Amino acid sequence: DPFSQVGGGVTAGFAGALDLSVIFVAFPDIEDAFPDASTALLSWVLTIYGIVIAALLVPGGRLADLYGRRRVFLTGVVIFGLGALASGAAPSPGVLIATRALQACGGALMTPAAMALVLREFPPERRAMAIGTWGAVGGVAAATGPSLGALVVGLGGWRWAFWLSVPLALIVLVWGRKVLVESVDPDVDGL
Repeated sequence: DPFSQVGGGVTAGFAGALDLSVIFVAFPDIEDAFPDASTALLSWVLTIYGIVIAALLVPGGRLADLYGRRRVFLTGVVIFGLGALASGAAPSPGVLIATRALQACGGALMTPAAMALVLREFPPERRAMAIGTWGAVGGVAAATGPSLGALVVGLGGWRWAFWLSVPLALIVLVWGRKVLVESVDPDVDGL
């Protein structure tokens, strides 16, 4: 069922977009948690994710084409979830920045693999609808993030801004193992 393929990709996209927008709301609390760290250092908590994911999206897509989109997607989900879990437990700014970079590595594996899995399931005339659905859900996540982030941070503290992604990653992992069909790009050979 093509729509079940879209479900996991959309949920993964939702988790990634939500994660980015929620962290901005948590930033003042992160500053309070690490009073000896400069704002310049702590700003890396926000920027490292974008830098790493941007640098690794193309290689992530290449790995998915070579080694299997399902395999790379699920690996990315695990890395993303572990990065979120570790970010929420980070004892210092340096560890928090490193675990955010790890989380971005997972996102860079998830995103292109998810798109390839979704596009493979739809005939060309229906792909625009699938991509539009994905984009709309990402937009909703980005718009929802600040409000949800304020609620979560207000109730549980800044660490929950990261831990919010963990159950989403678990849902996508369980779903993906059941539903996703492996595929590679037959025109790609070697690195």
